[in-house]
Amino acid sequence: MAEHQVAKMSDDPIYKLLAGQKAAIASVLPKHLTSERMLRVAYQMIHKTPKLRNCTPGSLVNGLIEISMLGLDIGRTAHLVPFRQEATVIVDYKGLIDLAHRSGQINSFPLKAVYENDLFDYEEGTNRFIKHKPAPQNRGKLIAAYAIVNFKHGGFDFEVVHPVDIEAVKKVAPGARSADSPWNKPDQEQFMWMKTAARRLAKRIPQSPELTRVTELEDLVEAGLKQQISHISDDIIDTDFKVEEKKSTDNKSPDDIKKNLNERLTHMKNNQQTEPKITPEVNLGSDSAEDPKLQEAQAELKKKRLQAKADLEERDNGDLEKPNMIEWLWNARPSTSLKNAQEWLKAYKENEDTIDLLPNRDKRDKYYAKKAKVEQFIAENKPPDEPPVSVGQHEQDERRQAFVKYCQEANEAADIDVTQEVLTAFGYKTADQVPETDFGPIKRGISNKIDDMGIVI
Repeated sequence: MAEHQVAKMSDDPIYKLLAGQKAAIASVLPKHLTSERMLRVAYQMIHKTPKLRNCTPGSLVNGLIEISMLGLDIGRTAHLVPFRQEATVIVDYKGLIDLAHRSGQINSFPLKAVYENDLFDYEEGTNRFIKHKPAPQNRGKLIAAYAIVNFKHGGFDFEVVHPVDIEAVKKVAPGARSADSPWNKPDQEQFMWMKTAARRLAKRIPQSPELTRVTELEDLVEAGLKQQISHISDDIIDTDFKVEEKKSTDNKSPDDIKKNLNERLTHMKNNQQTEPKITPEVNLGSDSAEDPKLQEAQAELKKKRLQAKADLEERDNGDLEKPNMIEWLWNARPSTSLKNAQEWLKAYKENEDTIDLLPNRDKRDKYYAKKAKVEQFIAENKPPDEPPVSVGQHEQDERRQAFVKYCQEANEAADIDVTQEVLTAFGYKTADQVPETDFGPIKRGISNKIDDMGIVI
């Protein structure tokens, strides 16, 4: 019975779709997650939610890659929900708390639900406070929820949501009309209220690149728009969900097979954003071994496959003297060895100012996330006796001067002190007080505010 189920799963087009993108998923996963587990849990999720099968293949694969890049656990802290034939990435309240802590500025992020028999009071303004004493029993109807953030540098912020806020969110929430949705289950509804409060509060706190990305994705959903995630283009995802009758290759000539497979190889080599797919051998029956033309075609195909793979590895791990360093940083796979990771990080730091000022916020955030993964890889693989790399005082002074100059230029471009709010959120009064470790996060915060104002510096 078990063997029958395994065979059935392997024949499922959706399983083939996910398995075909295993290399892409594995390349963006954090160390604590494996591609095998992500694929298995994703397949189980789709199996339990049949409507996901009606979603476009591109949205399913790209949604899974997006969750992998966020470093969240699919089915536990992040989910794929069908919405207008698109698989939509939804991060739950546990995922939001996880991402909030990654900024390094958060001490705690408690969420609570409020019921009508609880003692609850709060006040906005200059003397803000929340007081909540839950009723020991018979708490009554759910009437509110709130989220509080306590900052490491001192201070706090909070957000309270009421039924009118919840109704507005529920109207556009993917899957809210389904009877199985947490929105419609009395024992789970409070979690959706708490997540709504947490998501609104998350927009006002120091954000990690992953949290910034999640708030952008959920803002699109709340506005009733598609997320349009496109890590891999649709022309690469060529697996069909519908179970079709297996096409026979017995009537194809060796020349036809050679032409078809060569076309797939050419497509693979031209696409530099994806891992090369190794086309499986075609079963031509027992007579194929005796056909010399077919043997020649298969030998030539194998040679081209090996050459394509070697070309791709040479491109990713080649010299750092590239004509377009920013593009090289984007395409390279530095976590293949400690040396490659260190060279990539060195090149990144030399071009960090350029990356911080890229006009596309989404692309900037992906650079930051990749840098964090490389730094983690180096920390985990660096020999314990290797001394830290010393940085000269002159280089430190130059970086500080560049940071202060960037803050001044941002203020001049905006014609207001646009940097002060970001500095205050990190616990600093002036740019001169900022340690070098916070240069990058503060510049990202200022850059995001500049983007929101429609100003280019």
